[in-house]
Amino acid sequence: MTILKYTPPCKRAGRLLLAAAVLFFFTSTAMAATYWVSAVDGDDGADGLSMQTPFATVRKCADTAAAGDVCLIREGTYREMIRPAASGEPDAPILFRAYEDETVTVSGADTVTPGENGFGAWEIHSGNIYRITLPDGWIPPYAPDQPFSAQVFVSGSMMTEARWPNFPDPTLPRRSDYAIAASGEFLGGPVDGFADGAYTHPGLAGRPDDFFKGARMSFAPGFEWWGTYGSVTGSADDRIMFSYAKRNATQDLPEAGDPFM
Repeated sequence: MTILKYTPPCKRAGRLLLAAAVLFFFTSTAMAATYWVSAVDGDDGADGLSMQTPFATVRKCADTAAAGDVCLIREGTYREMIRPAASGEPDAPILFRAYEDETVTVSGADTVTPGENGFGAWEIHSGNIYRITLPDGWIPPYAPDQPFSAQVFVSGSMMTEARWPNFPDPTLPRRSDYAIAASGEFLGGPVDGFADGAYTHPGLAGRPDDFFKGARMSFAPGFEWWGTYGSVTGSADDRIMFSYAKRNATQDLPEAGDPFM
């Protein structure tokens, strides 16, 4: 008598699937990497794969790490903006953590050292207002369509930016504290979402030409249904010219009576 042994296909398939799953798990685990970062002796040109060859910045690790990787950060203060280039996965996150019990600080603030790296010297502008010349391009854009954004801290305390007009309480600006334009003019555009305009106000007079150039503006043009922002492109006597984000095709045109600062 001949006896045939039969193995059901479903069992064989199940074994193959299990083997594939196990193989994938071990392959994924083996591919995960641990990177090192050191503010003391790091080098972003290194491979970052050991304590002896660390990266210098957390940013470099964020640019390099993939799902499942770990960034071990040595003690220090890292003054940088960090935007990971890749995303982790639910079961394989990218981990950023301090090495053992070391203290790590990631700060978005940079130190200003007068006379070094293109910085000017602190000078008294007027009263209790100080100013300093910064290197070109030192302040990065807050967003692609915004000119710049910065905040100054002295001994850990946030300072108030100089502004015109001044506010009774700089921590709580109100619409009633804004200047009211004596006249307004639409100068053209928009180009790439930005248009040009101008305001006049007697309080602007008495300053050198282009005194306000480069300043940021906040105002509510036209029907004043919404506020917008811009940057001053020039000023002369009682008039300022500016480029601003135009949000409506016909209604947000600068005109007399607009509140601005």
